[in-house]
Amino acid sequence: MQAGKDFVTSTIKSYDTDMQSQISQVSDGIMASVSSTNLIVDSSFVNALANWMVAGDVSWQIDTGTMYEGVRVATFNSGDVVFDRKTATLTSAPIYKMNLGGTQFYASFDLYAKSFGASAYFKAEIVQKDSSGSTTKSTPIGGSFDTGMSGWNNYTSDITLDSRTTSLYLQFTQYGGGRVYVSRPYLGSTKLPTGAYMPGASNDNSSTLKLFNNFFAFGIQANTGALISGINGDSSGLNIVGEKITVTGDTTFIGKNFMDGAIIKNASIGSAQIADASITNAKISNLDVNKLSGNVSSFIQSNWNGKYGSTTINSTGMTVNSGGVITDFMNSGMKLTMAGESIGGIGVQGMTGKPNTYQGLTFWLDGNAEYMAWAARNNGDTSMNPVIQMSWYRSNSAPTGAYAGFNFDDDVIFNQGINVPGISKAKLGFTTKTFNGFNYPYFGDSRLQAGLAYGSGYTYLISGTTYYNLTRVIKALDNLGAVKIPSVINSDGTVKTWFNVTL
Repeated sequence: MQAGKDFVTSTIKSYDTDMQSQISQVSDGIMASVSSTNLIVDSSFVNALANWMVAGDVSWQIDTGTMYEGVRVATFNSGDVVFDRKTATLTSAPIYKMNLGGTQFYASFDLYAKSFGASAYFKAEIVQKDSSGSTTKSTPIGGSFDTGMSGWNNYTSDITLDSRTTSLYLQFTQYGGGRVYVSRPYLGSTKLPTGAYMPGASNDNSSTLKLFNNFFAFGIQANTGALISGINGDSSGLNIVGEKITVTGDTTFIGKNFMDGAIIKNASIGSAQIADASITNAKISNLDVNKLSGNVSSFIQSNWNGKYGSTTINSTGMTVNSGGVITDFMNSGMKLTMAGESIGGIGVQGMTGKPNTYQGLTFWLDGNAEYMAWAARNNGDTSMNPVIQMSWYRSNSAPTGAYAGFNFDDDVIFNQGINVPGISKAKLGFTTKTFNGFNYPYFGDSRLQAGLAYGSGYTYLISGTTYYNLTRVIKALDNLGAVKIPSVINSDGTVKTWFNVTL
């Protein structure tokens, strides 16, 4: 009986080892095959844009009549549409990190940027996201393009996955108007020769990638009852041996549990007696500070200052050094320094001749800095350089296209009257005036009784409630040449003197 038992045990162990080896070999083979493919779904646009996401007032399209190296081309063409300061994106289907076998990848694509509008540019990038959807890393492919090309060009980039990344995708972005063509996008673990291309699957490639992820459970799920019966058939209790065992769902242990080691992500413990504890990260809702001994404030300050060397606390405030910008929190507010030069800050300030309680919030620029600005990224964009919408420049520092003082680069509306220097109490106003059945933009006295209104082809002079067609008057007088206008008329009706006027 013992000999038979040993023979059966040996046979099962041998079978188990051989089967694991064969499964591992098949798994490695499939994952190796997957890693050598183009991870971008429908990279050749076989299904047009069915596997891609488009956004923008003018959308990317597939030019079915144009091919490059035998592959379809995606086209952005703003045509006659005014597309200034607007964005159009073409984004691939997301690729999930759990299906990838490494951290180093390579990207490439072909570009023919035929023309660009004013201040327009194009970029391609691999965007990485974490589990919350925040961008962990963005890697450009070839940089930013704003100059028209005479033909096709190939661009490449090396991609290293961030440790926080859970998914990534390729995104083409056209900012402003123009005509741009892209083709043959690639992302994979194999670095292709210059100008080479490997097409991706024309539909979702996740079925192959998931073979050794969740979908491997198909065979087990079909035999769940037999597996449970086999495990529970041992009257001595449950005995599972393996290098890694995963249990999902709520689990109840009755009796004492003995563990040589444990890594617990989240634990709710009613009562604990710990002789010695080494805790990497502790979140304590209630701490009795009376139980702490020693120089507590010195302990907190020294550990704060020394943790990363970027934050220090002293008697006057706190300083944060990010490696580029230094931020000082002082008694009056916050000051920013860059490259050893004080730039300015935000703070609370009083005013000369006013009481101490007269205070306000001040945005200030130091004498060494050149300008202040308010900027914004385009809607939905979190990686591009912010675009200046309002700025202020010194007389000697305004860049080309800007002027000293305030510059507005977006639409502006004045909902109230505008005061002018001097003793005048009248205010200027910008609003809409309605007459002749049309709405006209108006500029003039804020009480709307004296000013100018502008139509598509005529300018009107407004006096009280009367509207004069100023354009028609000027056109009637235009090109009359030299005319004489009476200045003094005799009692008999004859003209005594004239004004000579050339129109």
